[in-house]
Amino acid sequence: MTEGVKVLWRPSESVIRNSNILRFVNWLGEVFGLRFEVSIDDPLRNVGNYDRLWRWSVEDLENFWVSIWQYFGVVSHSPYTKVLEPRTMPGARWFIGSRLNYAEHVFKAARWGEEAVIYVKEDGLRRSLTWDQLYREAAALAYWLRSVGVGRGDRVAAYVSQVPEAVVALLATASIGAIWVGVGAELAPRAAIDRFNMLQPKVLIAVDGYPYRGKVFDKYGDIKQIVDSVQSIERVVVVPNMRDSVELSLSKPVHDWREVTGRRGIGLSFEPMEFNEPLWVLFTSGTTGIPKPVVHSHGGVLLEAYKVGLHMDYKPSDKFTWYTTPSWMMWNFTVDALLFGTTILFYDGDPTARNFEPYWEITEKEGLTILGLSAPYIHAAMKSTIEPGRQFNLKTLREIGSTAAPLSPQGFEWVYTKVKEDVWLAPISGGTDVVSAFVGGCPILPVWRVRCSVGGWGLRLMCIMRRASPWLMKLVSWSSKSPCPQCPSTSGTTQTTTGTGSPTSACSRACGGTVIGPW
Repeated sequence: MTEGVKVLWRPSESVIRNSNILRFVNWLGEVFGLRFEVSIDDPLRNVGNYDRLWRWSVEDLENFWVSIWQYFGVVSHSPYTKVLEPRTMPGARWFIGSRLNYAEHVFKAARWGEEAVIYVKEDGLRRSLTWDQLYREAAALAYWLRSVGVGRGDRVAAYVSQVPEAVVALLATASIGAIWVGVGAELAPRAAIDRFNMLQPKVLIAVDGYPYRGKVFDKYGDIKQIVDSVQSIERVVVVPNMRDSVELSLSKPVHDWREVTGRRGIGLSFEPMEFNEPLWVLFTSGTTGIPKPVVHSHGGVLLEAYKVGLHMDYKPSDKFTWYTTPSWMMWNFTVDALLFGTTILFYDGDPTARNFEPYWEITEKEGLTILGLSAPYIHAAMKSTIEPGRQFNLKTLREIGSTAAPLSPQGFEWVYTKVKEDVWLAPISGGTDVVSAFVGGCPILPVWRVRCSVGGWGLRLMCIMRRASPWLMKLVSWSSKSPCPQCPSTSGTTQTTTGTGSPTSACSRACGGTVIGPW
């Protein structure tokens, strides 16, 4: 599958030696007695090496996920009695009997005193939360949510931009066993209303506005429409992002974010949740009809995020961002990197402003190590005059991600000629269904022109192909044939995606379509 395809980048011996995958493989040998090879000096040999790892992960499915559980030291408040039952979709249940909490594992990775979340506005304003502040505000908000009657299984809605308060709110919500329902403030109020009315949230957390293309988008009027139309909302918390004070009058009580998170001296406790209980609800894009709610569990998201961190090679020393909004699963994907102690960054503004400079400027100023973009962004930047590698110091940048659409051959070439020659380009393809990637990058393998390098561990993919030329097959759609912990469940009266193998548009078109291996 790789003969005759141009190699654009090869990982150095140092990259492979320091990769999360090599550490995991060595651990498998020590603890499980499994002997898998990773070549340090010949990345091409790792095509076969990775294939053997992948085959083990899908053929010995239960033990693979047990290995992820043990390697990352999952904290369970009660032991599991069975790994998987039944071994079919829909209906598969994982780690039966275990009780855990996603937010607890985020803070297990805390680097106290270091920055956890960075926020940069279009006008250059910067603020951040250290791990200590993140913990303190999440604890205060969790206390307040409980005090107003929010508890296990209740929904907390968010209508927010890229503000760091959104991360605080997610972790506070998860810690008490409530369910996070977040959408971006760029959505029209009608779109947010349709989504929220499906889930009947008790509390709405909303940003007062956000900047874009030199303008301030005031959200007070939209918040009022949402509250008037979603009868279940009992209280509103406003995050003052563009104003100094909260001056919003509604039919329901309105609280200033600083009021509800200002309490000090409170510890953050974590509600033990059954592995398969809901953590958050995401929504499909709506390209095939009305957006559908997709429910993901505490345990499923946790294990999948740990697995993805091996592929993405997150380190505690990394600074990571992805071009996204809270309406898109890539926002949740970015938050998941906190599980590795990675610092995450969110940009509020137009990424194409000033000739596509913002993300490259941020990379230079902040020392980003991992920059996630989209194929449409890269293709649009190619038509501009920007040359990031010449205009900015990108010495810290080691990895570039791409998703949302196929990255063209010219897009691959542009990254290596106009951005950086020695950078790992890792296109991924996945979707809201799994809040993750079906296929993606691998730090022990070379980068080939127009290829997602590998299929994800634990996923036996079913592909529908069409012939694009005598020598090239193009991917039309795919889905997982094997049960996986992150496969969605159902929510209340609303039937959601259930992991039955029905591919969504997000999964179908996110990759260039050529994939190495049998996945």
